[in-house]
Amino acid sequence: MKLSLRLLDDSDPFNEVYPGKSVSFDFEEGVVIGDYLEAIVALVKCPREIGDVTLQVQRDNQYLDNDYPIDGQNDDIVLKAHRTILVRLSSDARARKCI
Repeated sequence: MKLSLRLLDDSDPFNEVYPGKSVSFDFEEGVVIGDYLEAIVALVKCPREIGDVTLQVQRDNQYLDNDYPIDGQNDDIVLKAHRTILVRLSSDARARKCI
């Protein structure tokens, strides 16, 4: 399934946040999302380590589970071709940054 990825660097909670340029990424059925994180971080030029990012469906704000494949996500998550996925810093990394 081909989806668009956009980096959303929300590491500074005091700055306005705008998603970066969209890039296409092809997720294969049956492959766990966590296996793609290194390639995704490199593709969107994320300034953080792999463990500090999480993926969120832009349209409905649902977070993807890195332990499941793209086709094995929660039934509440509607993924269609060319849907945009935000690459965000995980909430605990953001909280550490604020403290």
